[in-house]
Amino acid sequence: MTARHSEFLDIIRVTARAVIWREGRVLVQVKQAEDGRIYLGLPGGRLEPGETLADAARREAWEEVAARVEVKSLLRVAEIYKRRPEGLRHQLEHLFLCHVDDTYLPQMGAEPDSKQIAVRWADPMAEAALFDPPYAMLLTDETAETYQGVVHDETA
Repeated sequence: MTARHSEFLDIIRVTARAVIWREGRVLVQVKQAEDGRIYLGLPGGRLEPGETLADAARREAWEEVAARVEVKSLLRVAEIYKRRPEGLRHQLEHLFLCHVDDTYLPQMGAEPDSKQIAVRWADPMAEAALFDPPYAMLLTDETAETYQGVVHDETA
């Protein structure tokens, strides 16, 4: 194992995210970092034991944004390296196109992400700088490959 690899935590976190579009905007969680910075994220999170990726996307959308979604297709797979107090986390993120009923209104779910402060529709082109991880371009580039490699690297 190289010195670079020794920085990483032993477990690779596998996650599923729900990409829900309406009228050119995507449903996002508004989050606030410890330093007060506001940023946008996609609903989703890690798989639970025995859960499929699609099941995780459905469960996380319900828990975080109170959306009952229908999972349609896998859009992107991306890798993230996140610095954490305990070490460097390697996340393997699966972004799924999902559908929600037209009557859905953005709202907090019963089990929101710990940094989540709101839910709203966002224009990924106009608000690209607020997305963390930087998924705005991945969401809007219809020619992008499914597998994106590392899109966010906090190792530097």
